[in-house]
Amino acid sequence: MPVGVPQALKFAMLPTSWRFAKGRRSQISIAGADGDHFAQTPHGRPPRIMLHSGGSTGSTIELPIIWC
Repeated sequence: MPVGVPQALKFAMLPTSWRFAKGRRSQISIAGADGDHFAQTPHGRPPRIMLHSGGSTGSTIELPIIWC
């Protein structure tokens, strides 16, 4: 991936179900490695992850929500 150029990324996630009480929040954590399944790239150095806010390159996270 080119350095400094925003990229669209999609990740497959395992199905999970959780019911939140009214007014509760959820937290999303982004990490640069999955030590149990993949080697660190680049080796010996953590990757640099940048999230953009606002404008046409603003970062977003879309989660499927089913209202009950």
